[in-house]
Amino acid sequence: MEKTTPKEEKKTSKERKLSVSLAQAAFPVVFFANKFGIETISGEPLVHFGCVTENAGTLACFAAIFETEMLQKEKLTWGKFLGAIGGPSSSADSLFRCSSSRLSTVPMVNLVLWHRHGNSGEMRLYSISMGDIHESIRTAKDVVQGQAVAIIRCSVEMQQQLMAALLDRVYEK
Repeated sequence: MEKTTPKEEKKTSKERKLSVSLAQAAFPVVFFANKFGIETISGEPLVHFGCVTENAGTLACFAAIFETEMLQKEKLTWGKFLGAIGGPSSSADSLFRCSSSRLSTVPMVNLVLWHRHGNSGEMRLYSISMGDIHESIRTAKDVVQGQAVAIIRCSVEMQQQLMAALLDRVYEK
């Protein structure tokens, strides 16, 4: 009997791993939120965060686009994380919206680091420039700098509700 071996396939594209250096300080926004909302703008989810009281209403708000490509890439990791810690105990009222008069910019986020301690949740939001990635490839540098966008603090329950709502959007498509 003749022994055969599979033919080696030629790679048609070059793969290269890049490291991302993330700032651990100097976030331009450090924000406490107790409300969030999600809407779609040009196919991308715009996530609104609010600090709202019964007496004074909306004290402050922040909004950022959470890049769809990031959500697609992270859906399994985030799903495992939610499975390990448990999903939210209730569904969120995700209708909160920032007033456009309160926003001067809406950053694009393509990396979210989720943290929790006790009943407090934290999201560290970063943006990694496509231009920096392309330049890194062109110049053969292996490290790209991630831009610190915001730290959002909230309850663990709200963090779980937001993650579940974002995952629902990914799996709907």
